[in-house]
This record gives sequence, structure tokens and C-alpha cells, in this order.
Amino acid sequence: MTNKLTTFMTTAAFVASIAQGAAAQDVVLDVSAWKGNEAEPAGLPELIEKFEAENPGIDVELSYISRSDTDIVIPPRLQGGNAPDVLMVDMPLSRAWGDAGLLTDFGTDPEWYGRLTPALRDAVTLDGKVFAIPLEVIGMGLYTNMGLLRQVGIESPR
Repeated sequence: MTNKLTTFMTTAAFVASIAQGAAAQDVVLDVSAWKGNEAEPAGLPELIEKFEAENPGIDVELSYISRSDTDIVIPPRLQGGNAPDVLMVDMPLSRAWGDAGLLTDFGTDPEWYGRLTPALRDAVTLDGKVFAIPLEVIGMGLYTNMGLLRQVGIESPR
């Protein structure tokens, strides 16, 4: 939760500073994510509440758009100059939209980039550009109950 909060707050603060230039002005950040609805809250309501409390004058408006709908809803907004201020992307979207010039390059100079492990830096750096700040790293794997498989006559390949 702390890493997600730090990432969310870093991203939102970075975007707010770019968009408005001065914290004294009221700012509304348009945030689009496929995590954050009632079924998969990912702690976003709590993160947003904490961020807004720590950053008076910045209001975060979260729009939940499912991952499958993101491919349909967001491209016209990006192309039309009406992109969300903060947008959840995965690596395929980062590559496609970054290559098309539709995303901002964060660069490799920010302090948060230096805190990433080398493998994660390699994963988010596309042709020397960084279009995404990692929200989470998910390990995926396949687990097999070999005892159950042996009971039905299937042996482990060696």
C-alpha cells in the first residue's frame, strides 16, 4: 500500500505541477484507471483521500474504465487533446501510445526512477523513454499439485 501511495502521489503531484505550474491555484486532476471500481478498488479511494488531504487545492476525479474499454475510450481522448491527466497503462499500451507520441516521456532523471530495480527500469524504459510510473509489479506463475497429479497417473516431467 505504501509503494502504491507513493507512486500515486508522485504521479499526481508531477502532473499537477506540469499542468498548473503553481500549487496556489485550484487543480482538478482527471485520473483514469481500470482499478478503482467497487469490484477492484486497489485502495484508490483511500489513496486519493490521503493525497487530497496532503495537497489542498488539488481535487482528484477518478474515472473507472475497464481494461478492455480503455482500448476504445482513451485513444480518441489522446488524439483529440483531451487526455486524462493521469492514466493507467500497461506495457503494451505504453509502447503503442508512447510510440505514437501520445504519452509524455517522464525521462530517466527523476529520483523515483533511480529507486527502481534494474530489471524494472529495463521494463519501463522503451527506447530510452519512460512513459509509465509503475503502480505495482505482479508475479505470475503456474502452481501444480503434483501429489494430486500422481494420484491420477501423471508424473512430473524432469
